[in-house]
Amino acid sequence: MSKDVLVIVPNLHSAVLGKTIQSLLEQQTSLSYEVIVVGQDKYRLIPEHPLVQSIETEKPTPPGKARNLGVGQSTGKLIVFVDSDCIVPPDFLEQHVLAHTRH
Repeated sequence: MSKDVLVIVPNLHSAVLGKTIQSLLEQQTSLSYEVIVVGQDKYRLIPEHPLVQSIETEKPTPPGKARNLGVGQSTGKLIVFVDSDCIVPPDFLEQHVLAHTRH
């Protein structure tokens, strides 16, 4: 089933990845969305959660390539990219979609 938004997070052992994902899971939205983390996670910060999927790469992968791998798995109407060291506000997805629908 297609989601309203697919959030792709390229990752290479970010020590704050858990906080990044948590901020995405705490979105105040009625949108359906999924988070896909692509790369490597030596700290094992990717939680087991129905909205979070992990694509682990065999070797370190540049962010652009990781984003493209995530896009290849896309089931979203809109794709949003978030870096693995970003903590997003609770209205991030709503505001992002609003900006796209306005323009």
